[in-house]
Amino acid sequence: MTERPVHTAALEQVREILFPNLPPDVGRARIDDAIARAGDDERWDRIERIVAASDLADELLNELRDRKLPG
Repeated sequence: MTERPVHTAALEQVREILFPNLPPDVGRARIDDAIARAGDDERWDRIERIVAASDLADELLNELRDRKLPG
C-alpha cells in the first residue's frame, strides 16, 4: 500500500489554490488521491528529482496563483 503523502507547507498552498471552497480534509483527500494515482514509486522519485533540480515547483505555484479565480 502506498504511504500517505506528507502535507508540507507547499502542498497546503497548492490545496488552498486548487480547492479554496472545500473543507481542508476534502481538498487533502483529493490531492492524496491524485498523488496515489501518479504511478509507481520509481516514477514518483524521478518526478521529485526533476522538480528538486529546477524551479518547476515555484513556477507551478506562481502559475496556479495567476489562474486563481477571485472569490
